[in-house]
Amino acid sequence: MLNIGRGMALLGPMLTLDALVETLVIGVGTLSGVKVLQTMCCFGCLSVVTNYLAFMTFYPACLALIFEVTSQLNNALLTAQ
Repeated sequence: MLNIGRGMALLGPMLTLDALVETLVIGVGTLSGVKVLQTMCCFGCLSVVTNYLAFMTFYPACLALIFEVTSQLNNALLTAQ
């Protein structure tokens, strides 16, 4: 579990800045005045934010769950021997 936290501590700020800059750059397209481009940029910003939230919350939780399950299985296998 410590490695997941360490990885998030190292990658979290970079991913946050990357998502923020990407959202701002794509968001500039919403100021274009072209309706189709504005819609596309809104969906692009929404997808960047959704991807960021999933990576920062759901992905580490799944990694921790898988780590916990595999460590319990390994412990059960070691005690059975």
